[in-house]
Amino acid sequence: MNAWILAAEAFAVYGLVLWSHSLRHRYGLAFFYALLGSLTAIMSWVTDAGVAVQLGDTTYLVGSTVFYTSLLLGVFVVYVFDGPRATRVAILTVVGVSALVPLISVVLHLQTKISSTVPLALVPIPSLRVNMASVLTTLGDLLFLAISWEFLHDKKRALPLAAKAFLTLLGVMWLDVALFNTAAFLGSGNYLSIMTGTLTSRLVICAFAAPILWAYLSWQNAITGVEMPHRPVFAILQELSEVRVELQTAREEIKRRMQVEAALLKSERRYRQLILNASEPIAVVHSGLYALHNARLLELTGLSETDARTATFEDFVHPAQRAQVRQVLDQALARHGLSKSLEFKAVRGSGDLIDVQANIVGIDWDGDGAVLVFLHDVTEQRRAEDRLRADATMDQLTGVLNRRGFIESAEAKAERLQRERRGYTVLYLDVDRFKEVNDAHGHLTGDKVLREVARAARDQIREGDVLGRVGGDEFAVLLAGSCSREARSVGQRIVERIPGACREGEAACSVTVSLGVASLEPGMEESLHQVLDRADKAMLAAKRDGRDRVRVHGDAPAPDKDSGS
Repeated sequence: MNAWILAAEAFAVYGLVLWSHSLRHRYGLAFFYALLGSLTAIMSWVTDAGVAVQLGDTTYLVGSTVFYTSLLLGVFVVYVFDGPRATRVAILTVVGVSALVPLISVVLHLQTKISSTVPLALVPIPSLRVNMASVLTTLGDLLFLAISWEFLHDKKRALPLAAKAFLTLLGVMWLDVALFNTAAFLGSGNYLSIMTGTLTSRLVICAFAAPILWAYLSWQNAITGVEMPHRPVFAILQELSEVRVELQTAREEIKRRMQVEAALLKSERRYRQLILNASEPIAVVHSGLYALHNARLLELTGLSETDARTATFEDFVHPAQRAQVRQVLDQALARHGLSKSLEFKAVRGSGDLIDVQANIVGIDWDGDGAVLVFLHDVTEQRRAEDRLRADATMDQLTGVLNRRGFIESAEAKAERLQRERRGYTVLYLDVDRFKEVNDAHGHLTGDKVLREVARAARDQIREGDVLGRVGGDEFAVLLAGSCSREARSVGQRIVERIPGACREGEAACSVTVSLGVASLEPGMEESLHQVLDRADKAMLAAKRDGRDRVRVHGDAPAPDKDSGS
């Protein structure tokens, strides 16, 4: 009865291993490897527990009869049909589990001892000598299996497949007996009896398992596309030597990556220190937020350390320019290393407006895109430039535009009016007998006269009109959108206002001015200089008519004021 139970158990486990291997074309070898590992663990525990069946004078260990033989069959078929690389995985699985299971058993027993719980009767305490012998023997057996099969399959091609399978299996089993029993029991009194009994039992097991193996080999070999190739006798050893090379390569790669990571970490620390200790405001902007910034940036933005954690970079940009700045940021993000520069109005935490110049560079930040922003407060620089520009275009004596400033402003205004198909008028005025004023009252009084003339003219024009001193005692005005009649009225008020203004003002003398008017109607093709020239000619005509009057270019001379008409 025990013989039938042992045979049924062996047949079931052998069949399970071969069946899982047959599924490799559909599911791969993952399930097969898992089964080998599980059977190895069971074999280790069953062997340590000494589970055996006595049949006549021969003792059959269940661990070797059922589970070890099933592992041999598994490694056998995976080598024959799947090659050395797959066999390498199978061998390492079996050997690795064989080494770990006894260690797990020791840990479990140690845990029960420390915790004073019930001993694990079903988990045997392993023998170090026996388990070391088992691990080393298993490795030797599996390597020998592959070598002996290649020898018989390639060198003894005349042998039937069944004979090759039987001889390979028997050779491995007897090698296992010799190696394992020598390592585990050499020196004991019953060494020879154990050796003899085990050799006999393995012969019987081989006779039982070989037909099953032969049937599976024949079945698989008959499947289209499945072959039993001939390989070099020591192909499995070459594969294992490649493992050593691969492990060495892996170690070198791991070492190289560790060195690279250390260098990157060192570089990142240095990078952070450079930013934090920089003398100019610098920030790393990631997803719109300040991922890293220095103290100078807080000074520039007016933010506290707490506020900077939630503030966005766009909060710092004036709303009118946020779209422009966002476009530049996106361009830098799209291409790492791309540097972009721009200038924008910024709003500090206090609400003050400042002028900021920014240099923006796209960078990698923890595997994601970010921008490195260098900021510079150019508010004072721009104010100084504005002052210089004002000095270059303003008349320091009268406070109105000088000739250069008037021409630039008037041309810009005239071009815009012409694009809008609107006309404009130019007034050209000159102080009458200004040389006589200087000669009679001195140049200081003459300067006062010029200031009063400028003030009187400014009082009579609108905010959008342009006024400038274009000569020693000559002034010009551009009236936007005015016709000749309206402009004549403005000019008349200026002419009438100036004598009283000079008499009552700081000049304390009475002077008059002559004023010429020239208009450009919508659609007329004429430059500002041409209109100015016509206004100048009209002013000269006013002087010829008797001074202290307005003359429109193209109009007939007006009666002399002194004639009474």
